[in-house]
Amino acid sequence: MRRFLGALLWFMAAALASSATGPRARLSLPPRAPNALGGRTLVQKLSPLSPEERELAIYREVASGNVPTFLRCLAPVELEFSAGAEKHRVVFSVTPDYLALGSDEDFVRIPTTPHLAQWICDRTDCSLPTRKMVDAIWDAAAWKAKPQPIPPSPEMVTVEVFFHHHLQIEEQRRLARCPLGLLMSGMKKDIVLTPQLWQRTSPPRVAIYGWHYPNGVAIQPLSLVHKATYTDYSHGVRLVANDVLVDGTVHRLPDLLRDSVLAPLLCDEGAFTHYPRYPSTPPPPAYWAIDPELDP
Repeated sequence: MRRFLGALLWFMAAALASSATGPRARLSLPPRAPNALGGRTLVQKLSPLSPEERELAIYREVASGNVPTFLRCLAPVELEFSAGAEKHRVVFSVTPDYLALGSDEDFVRIPTTPHLAQWICDRTDCSLPTRKMVDAIWDAAAWKAKPQPIPPSPEMVTVEVFFHHHLQIEEQRRLARCPLGLLMSGMKKDIVLTPQLWQRTSPPRVAIYGWHYPNGVAIQPLSLVHKATYTDYSHGVRLVANDVLVDGTVHRLPDLLRDSVLAPLLCDEGAFTHYPRYPSTPPPPAYWAIDPELDP
């Protein structure tokens, strides 16, 4: 318990320092409505839907603000990188946990396809992480969960199994007495950005990586095996604010990843030759133009 109290104090101090020096400290979303659905009700609502209907429903919940409070406060992650004689310090801000719907008291972590993840990134001025950033997040995490794989089955792509895995994570977190809002890792594989997305032949792919063991070794090497329409219980969406500090100056993450000099700060595969985002058509206007009021 003492370790987590210390980690909590560190997180609060780091968040205050981050907000004072440049990177965004909060996720840009509308306030959560008093009558917004909780996690368990949402599981019942999403379960009978087709994958396409489910993705639209998830997007509408996120865009309307049905996201827990603990997920809105971004956590700073720091990296140092040497390029010859030059040393650089980069600070990027991430959601402390994976994408979830509901309230702090009743929420559910929800996997998505990369297309929906990109919609949410576009809505919140965020990006998905690279493999190097996922490793940095795991290193910086105040709580590192032990991975809990579920045996493969046709049901692993269903909302019921998504929720079952969420409950497993929550039980582990409860036993560890880890408070919500701390930077956490080790619970899921990340949907990531990689230059390889544009080097593979059709159909479009999803890139996944991570789910680290306690010793720091990732269960999932970088993989583009699955089509972009695929998602299962083990996938997670971690949002990274597009404003990044490099040596005290704010840069845009997509620009950094395309810069041949600065890209190695955040990507171990070289610079991106394409804009670093998943190709995705915009959501229908009725889902895009939701309450424009954002959190400060």
